[in-house]
Amino acid sequence: MEVKNIKCHDDGSKLRITFDWPVGVGEVYVNGKLFTLQEYKTRGGFVTEKLRGRMVYYISDNEFEQGCLANSVCFVEKTFVTCKIREIAGLGYDRRYKNHEITLMVDYPVPGDAICYEKNSDGIYHFGEPIMPGEPLVRVIRAMKDEPVRIFVNSEFEELYGIVE
Repeated sequence: MEVKNIKCHDDGSKLRITFDWPVGVGEVYVNGKLFTLQEYKTRGGFVTEKLRGRMVYYISDNEFEQGCLANSVCFVEKTFVTCKIREIAGLGYDRRYKNHEITLMVDYPVPGDAICYEKNSDGIYHFGEPIMPGEPLVRVIRAMKDEPVRIFVNSEFEELYGIVE
């Protein structure tokens, strides 16, 4: 039994996954959800809510099977993170430092390790916690007075997320 020719189609708010149905099989599981040949024919494929980012769909003949007959990776719209950076003067008497107040906002959830910041003298850091819609993530980062702070997308996530300033 083999699943071939898997394709993802963007149908507005839905994602339609089509494939060559395996011969002699009446039902398959798509990401653990039972799906019959009749449903496939009626709907013109497996239809699901469209999410942003990279989605992997596993097709198997057994709900509890460890492996799968086939899988497909669907790339949907890139999610953009709005980033605002505001410099704040150093606190107290030590004017060698300044603080950067960074505010990150999203319309769709973004994992905490997807967005990073870099300070020249200290290296690269992840923000650490997921960024959720409607809940701006605010961090204050301390740096040397003439040291820039750069916000960027972790290279593993570049095809899924972008930064807008």
